[in-house]
Amino acid sequence: MARIYHTSNMGEATVRVALVARDSAELLVHRPASLGMAHGEAMWFFIDDRKSASACVYFCSPVMAHLSICFVDRAADAGWQVARPKHIHL
Repeated sequence: MARIYHTSNMGEATVRVALVARDSAELLVHRPASLGMAHGEAMWFFIDDRKSASACVYFCSPVMAHLSICFVDRAADAGWQVARPKHIHL
């Protein structure tokens, strides 16, 4: 499961993320209502404790990003749209 900490400091980030249109996204991400409902890399549950996070993300422009995502409303739509990049660890 992806427990995500959002940082405003690019130097703290383990993954730089760009928000893009659905057809341009590498990963479609769903935000479940609770941590218990989060499973897999496409279910991001945002937490306030950096130490408990599985990834620390910084939102930036597509030019600077390691990963492009689009948030989706349905869990069934979430998932990788391309082969998972080896350098991405969520």
